[in-house]
Amino acid sequence: MVRGLILDFDGLIADSESIWYHVLSSMYSLHGAVLSQDDWLRGVGSTLAEFDPFEELAALLGAPALRDSFEAEGESLFRELMEQSVPLPGVIELLDQAAAHGLRCAVASSSGRESVLPYLRQFGILDRFAHVVTRDAVPNAKPAPDLYLEALSRLQLSPHEALAFEDSLPGLKAAQAAGLRCIVVPGPNAGNVDFSGCHLRITSLQGFELSGDISA
Repeated sequence: MVRGLILDFDGLIADSESIWYHVLSSMYSLHGAVLSQDDWLRGVGSTLAEFDPFEELAALLGAPALRDSFEAEGESLFRELMEQSVPLPGVIELLDQAAAHGLRCAVASSSGRESVLPYLRQFGILDRFAHVVTRDAVPNAKPAPDLYLEALSRLQLSPHEALAFEDSLPGLKAAQAAGLRCIVVPGPNAGNVDFSGCHLRITSLQGFELSGDISA
């Protein structure tokens, strides 16, 4: 029986992946460059170690010294747009269902706490989560299982007692490596990513019903 839910943040709770894609695509275009979808997808759900768009842009321009200024510019534009954002469709309803069924919830995010907690507060849902686990708390971000294993430990649940919700391939791999069933809600820029092995793939959390899964 499922006793808890573990949710990704970027692209699952918040539309931050789309915002980042817009910000980065605009920055690349401004400098006469193109952000390829393959490169973009390498970084979705993971960290700058997998793909650093600022380093890549600086390299394309032959000006590696501009890397840090590009990151500062990107972060500023991103936060400005995030201030206007709201939770993705279906998130509040999912948390309502979890509460109705007595399920405890946690966040497992490859982003740092400073990129997660402020927006959970902004959305008015921080208190819906018993724990928020970010990359600051574990040795390795996704696709390593560390974030999910830490979330399970804090929730005091075994893998078969929780469901994971993800939007990216690194997130799915992390959940699977931790022994969790994972429901995937791909983002609009996911392209033809192969999410083989996921428990369920849906187009949106809106309209999703927990009933069938919590008794499995």
